[in-house]
Amino acid sequence: MKKKTIREWVRPRRAVPALLLSGAMVATLGAGASATTNPPITTLNRTVIADIPDTYITSDGVTRRVGSVNGLYIVGDSDAYVLKSDHSGTDQTGWATFSHINDFNTSSAVKADYMVRLKGGTEPYSLGHANGLAYYRTPGTDYLEVGSFYVPTLEAPGEPQVAQINNQGEITKLFKARKGTSNKKIASIAYRGDGTWIVGTANESIPDPNDSNLIRRPYYIATIAGDYFELGNKFFVPTTKTFNLGQDIAYNPAKDQILIPVWDGKNTVGTATGLKNRIIFATLGTVTNNKVYTPVRWADLTVPASAATLFEFEGIALDSNGKLFVASNIVHPDGVTYIDRIHKLTGQ
Repeated sequence: MKKKTIREWVRPRRAVPALLLSGAMVATLGAGASATTNPPITTLNRTVIADIPDTYITSDGVTRRVGSVNGLYIVGDSDAYVLKSDHSGTDQTGWATFSHINDFNTSSAVKADYMVRLKGGTEPYSLGHANGLAYYRTPGTDYLEVGSFYVPTLEAPGEPQVAQINNQGEITKLFKARKGTSNKKIASIAYRGDGTWIVGTANESIPDPNDSNLIRRPYYIATIAGDYFELGNKFFVPTTKTFNLGQDIAYNPAKDQILIPVWDGKNTVGTATGLKNRIIFATLGTVTNNKVYTPVRWADLTVPASAATLFEFEGIALDSNGKLFVASNIVHPDGVTYIDRIHKLTGQ
């Protein structure tokens, strides 16, 4: 058996997969209410904070590029955690690298990469089409001092949907997901507090009955029970057919808001540029079943073609001071070189 290695590698051009939000979603309060006007739109500004280069995993003679950004989480205000995986092309392995960047927003940043594997194992573990990164510190646990990280895998319903990972990239538990007796496919995740989570599901977007330009994207309040994420009340947040590709999510406890990045890379109306991103901000309050939340605002970032040929938010996180960061798949203006990075966003 050949030794497993992880090292940095500059990748050739690749397809960038993401989660398409099919159907339509609404910007109303209450499932039966009529559509409202669009929320205010603010313009975001970006500042480069850190590069997140690809890694390269070799196992049993097979070498794979780990090049797709999946998620970002910031613990405190100085420790960034990034997940990247191989989920490009028809022969994707789902192998992943979990990276810790200490002092990520300073010139003295130090990055450590860990191959994602089962705890105690040495083989790379497939995370499927990983999509997001959440965090929760479990009181009383001694196997991980800084808490556990949670990754949706977008596997088929009935298969493990969320991987619990420690700060060394080891998978310590796998969870399935269900609503009653119905198995679910988890597409995004964030910890809300008091033992509750927010999870997005795949293939459950629905048309807006009042506005053909909008789609309703579903989310659930969930709890962990044994080996399952148990889904409870379902709610909807609107997006448009232009910004119809869903990514990671974040939750701001100070404002009780869900933050949802969306991308125009598979725009179904007009021309998809691959350079336009939007963050949807929606205030939750008490979540009742099937409620539809009007966003309080949309925050947009359009990157000029002189800066990139593709710019896609993938991970989103807030630090302990409320500063907003994203980790993105980025293609250089030459159309070949990938320059994935963490940016700080202002103007929100």
